[in-house]
Amino acid sequence: MFIIFLLRRLWVLFFRSIQLIFIGLLKRYNMKYSCVCIDDDKMFNEILEQYIKHVDFLEFLGAYSNPIEGVMAIDKLKPDILFLDVDMPEINGFTTIDALEHKPIIVMVSSHWEHEKELLEAGAAKFVMKPIVSPEHLAQIVNEVVKREGVK
Repeated sequence: MFIIFLLRRLWVLFFRSIQLIFIGLLKRYNMKYSCVCIDDDKMFNEILEQYIKHVDFLEFLGAYSNPIEGVMAIDKLKPDILFLDVDMPEINGFTTIDALEHKPIIVMVSSHWEHEKELLEAGAAKFVMKPIVSPEHLAQIVNEVVKREGVK
């Protein structure tokens, strides 16, 4: 009786493992990663939006120049990736990270390189100096962080 129970349990664990592997492969190879951008520079938001729309595995959900609106949208939309600026007038990147309930993969995009170490310690997966120069550059950045961090 115990052997039958054990065999059934092993079968269930095996089936669940196969299912998880299959779901992981679907996410990795067929899924679009949803993205939100928070940056007080509206021009940068527009450029990043166009770059995201030209990368076939990315889905643009929104860009926000007001970080407070951005935080509310992230907690509602639950994107996979957040592109975030450091230095913004209302609240900075550190406060924005702390305010998030939903924790996407955070890519800090800034011209303030002096904050890099602190931002990575605060939860950012990657720090990228502005500008992002092309959709290909954006795709390279996303591929790097997704491989390292995975999708949450």
